[in-house]
Parts: sequence; C-alpha cells; structure tokens
Amino acid sequence: MTKKPINIEFQIKEIDLLSIQLPGYDKKFIDPNEVEFDITLEQRINPENETVIVNCTICAYNLGKEVLLGSIKVGCMFHVKSMDSLLTKDKGAINLPSKFIETINIVTIGTVRGMMFSEFKGTYLANAILPLIDPAILSTNQQPVLKQK
Repeated sequence: MTKKPINIEFQIKEIDLLSIQLPGYDKKFIDPNEVEFDITLEQRINPENETVIVNCTICAYNLGKEVLLGSIKVGCMFHVKSMDSLLTKDKGAINLPSKFIETINIVTIGTVRGMMFSEFKGTYLANAILPLIDPAILSTNQQPVLKQK
C-alpha cells in the first residue's frame, strides 16, 4: 500500500544566531581537509503557535577530535500552516511526519552553513565549509560526523 503524499505549507519565520565560539588556534588558516564536523539538531514543537524551532549546533574539530576549533548554534523558527492536522501522539510525545522533520532539518543546516561562511570569514575557519549532507543520515539516531572532501 502506497502512502499518499502530504502537502505541508511552511515558511521560515525567524533565524537567530544563539552562540558562536572561536577559541583561537595557532594557525592563520586551517586546511579544510583537516576538519571534522559534529552536528546536533533539536526540534521543539509549539502547536498553539503553529511553530517548530530547530536548534542546530555545529562543532568543528581537528582530525581525531582532540581540539575544538569552533562552534556555532543557530535557531530557525518555522511557521507550519494547519499544524494540528499533522500532529500525532506517541507515548506522550507530540510528533510531526518524519519526512517533514527531515526537510526542516536540511533547511536549517543549509541556513547554518551560510551563517558559518559569513561568521567565520577572516578567521582560521574561513576555508572550513560544511559539506552537503545526505538527509538519510539525519533520520537515524546516529550523530553525523562529517569530514571535508
């Protein structure tokens, strides 16, 4: 049985730079091939306001993760039209369709990628650009660890 596609109307309502950390490093610029990224995503649903906030933290480490080179945390708020019709409840948790969560996660990561480019310009992390991400790795419980290619 094939599932019928769901049309979800949503838009970015707000983008906030929540924190940025550049602890300093002994090189002027870092070779992008020597950087690993960790990504943490957290979604918060507010059905009354029809909003979802996705907080994304990206940490840049040297290879082997011995040194934190920098981090950025950004919050993206999405307005979701007719959110109540999309919500399901499971063991006390409120859930949205997994493909929709995957979509807003990817939009948020792309937004953070752009903010990293802007905020890290002129620093030792200027060349450490977050690579494109396969959304399939975000739908698992694994924390994605990404290396520049």
